[in-house]
Amino acid sequence: MGADPTNVELYQGADQALSLLGRGGRERIAALRRCPETPLPSTLVYKLALGAREAGRFAEASRSSPAASSRARSSARTCGRSTSR
Repeated sequence: MGADPTNVELYQGADQALSLLGRGGRERIAALRRCPETPLPSTLVYKLALGAREAGRFAEASRSSPAASSRARSSARTCGRSTSR
């Protein structure tokens, strides 16, 4: 993610790789929180909520979920980059 910290696909890939390796929610949350974009893209907010739930952090999961969060956006966007190419 250091090569292109604004590329949301890197964070999604890291989350998937950590999940396949059996890493816990806490480690996946830490990786996702490295995204510098504020507000976070809705796909990352959703993954944060799932990671928080898996880590047993239920209050954080309910605050982070796309349905409950003002950070969630309906448009597909990336960290600081337009989706049109």
